[in-house]
Amino acid sequence: MCRNVGVVSSVGDAQHCFGAMMKTDLLPSPRDFSLQLGAVVRMKHSSIAIRLIEQLHSLGVEDNHFWLSISLNCFCRLKRVDLGLSILGIILKLGMGRNGPKPDETTYAIIAKGLCRVGNTRLAIQLLRDWEERSCRLDSFTYNIVIDGLCKEGLITEALRLHESLSRKGIKPDVVTYSSLIHSMCNVGQMEDALVLLKEMTRGIQPDIFTYSSLVHCLCN
Repeated sequence: MCRNVGVVSSVGDAQHCFGAMMKTDLLPSPRDFSLQLGAVVRMKHSSIAIRLIEQLHSLGVEDNHFWLSISLNCFCRLKRVDLGLSILGIILKLGMGRNGPKPDETTYAIIAKGLCRVGNTRLAIQLLRDWEERSCRLDSFTYNIVIDGLCKEGLITEALRLHESLSRKGIKPDVVTYSSLIHSMCNVGQMEDALVLLKEMTRGIQPDIFTYSSLVHCLCN
């Protein structure tokens, strides 16, 4: 039962199963623990997930890519991006080994989202540049997070500048990129600029309901 995440219906169930798994003579595989941790995270109990990982450490169980990624995600959700960056440092260090975990697009996106969540979007931009210099593979997903963060902070000029840099990097903006920018422009009454961006967008991307809703709301006001 405890290894079947499908039967875990509450965080209490997950904690009970986790405790039972830790008491077995032969510890289950890291994957089994990761499934339970993932269930706790999906139920939005990041603090509990961190405590469970600390319990594994108390048994002398070493970190692996699964738990490091979960810890990174949890710390950023808890707005402890400083600790999340420490975890990223561990991942980068381990990744230097032949079989070590390599940071991927999701890893960087989690950090970027965590920084934007606490209003530190400028640091997110600095990290994007640093990751680019390290030849990290980034696509529009991570950039969209930062562009949206800039828009929510009212830094539309900076968001547009980052958007314009995508083509120079060979990264194609998508409907999320344009919708975030158009929505923020409409919010501050820059309707003409929003329409110009819409025209650019429709040369290759189909606007969605969020894009049109922002424009209609602006026009009605």
